[in-house]
Amino acid sequence: MSLIFGILVDEVIDSPRVQRTAEGTEITHSFHVGTSSPEWIISFLIPYDGLYWVHNAPHPTLPFLYVDRLSIEPDKRGIGKCKVHVTYKEWPLGVTPNDETWEWDIAARQETIGSVRDSSYQVHWPAAADTGTVIGANGEKTEGASVYRPATSMIVTKTWPYIDPNGRLLLESMRGTVNTGYWVDYAPGEVLFTGAKIRRRSDGRIVVEYNFLISRWQGTQTVQLYDDSTVEMTPAPWDYVWFKYINQPNTSDGVTRVKRDIESIHIAQVYEYANFNLFGLVGPYG
Repeated sequence: MSLIFGILVDEVIDSPRVQRTAEGTEITHSFHVGTSSPEWIISFLIPYDGLYWVHNAPHPTLPFLYVDRLSIEPDKRGIGKCKVHVTYKEWPLGVTPNDETWEWDIAARQETIGSVRDSSYQVHWPAAADTGTVIGANGEKTEGASVYRPATSMIVTKTWPYIDPNGRLLLESMRGTVNTGYWVDYAPGEVLFTGAKIRRRSDGRIVVEYNFLISRWQGTQTVQLYDDSTVEMTPAPWDYVWFKYINQPNTSDGVTRVKRDIESIHIAQVYEYANFNLFGLVGPYG
């Protein structure tokens, strides 16, 4: 007996009923639900995951059985109760709820950079025309350059027996997060979850497509500042690193030119961290 949303749900005396067919075991549980509205049961009670009534939800004690069908008998006697029948069946032979497909797209994407890390990465002719560590110095502007950086994306497609509202809320809450611990082949901070697509197959099972972006740790980087001092930094893969530049007059051969270098370095954490084990994925080697 359960009380859900103020409504009494009570399994009837002659429940459950079990039968064995050529397709396997089948169990039907029957309940009295304290409402005269079948519509209310469909709208509010069935999605409640504590009852295991969602299509393809596992049996509460026999995990090899899943919800196959559900029927509701309306209140015919005017006693304020409907009767609900929930039938569980075995999965068809060879079909499991843990099917996963892992795909990687290893490519490069364009990214605009405004400077190099130190003066050894640029050569100027004549040497007196040294404009510092920026790229494309043009008066008060830094034009920068569009370069290619490694860009790896990953798609994981998994077939689930069902998904309830809590499952969708989990995916929404994880969107835009980075892995806080080691996950699959990746160190903490290397994987960004960008979202998921959910669709229902004709057999009632749910296909979820998880989308990720990968950025590897680059190790410690040494950056030269305007005063020729150096800074060692180790930003996390998905941190945002930005530089503040400083203009310095540089007079050579009677000509004054502006030399622009890095004045300060700033690292911003722009994504929250989350436990990616909550996705429930087995992995490409499972």
